[in-house]
Amino acid sequence: MDYPNDRAPGAPVRSGIPEHGRIPEYYAVKAHISLLIEELGEGGLLPTERDLAVRYEVSRETVRQALRELLLEGRLRRQGRGTVVAGAKLEQPLSLASHTEAYAVRDWVIDGVKVIAS
Repeated sequence: MDYPNDRAPGAPVRSGIPEHGRIPEYYAVKAHISLLIEELGEGGLLPTERDLAVRYEVSRETVRQALRELLLEGRLRRQGRGTVVAGAKLEQPLSLASHTEAYAVRDWVIDGVKVIAS
């Protein structure tokens, strides 16, 4: 993943945001926090919102917006008074096999209904 100016995870964000403002500030902060998440690993405690705001030279609201997205993605969880790196999220994307199986079951049910109706 490329980050503006290839800065280190703790480097200030503001200096890497283009002047034309095409990259929202919170998005750049989110990218840096994502790197921090990888470094900390599951169960790792993130620095406070205030510390993150100072580290990345942004407002606390910008940090909150980045954290909000990471929470919604399941990469973080709130625990007591801190924000913790969440464990791996179990997902099973819909595959062609399951899609095909669903149609096979549907056809089987329709055929069964036709037999019963006749």
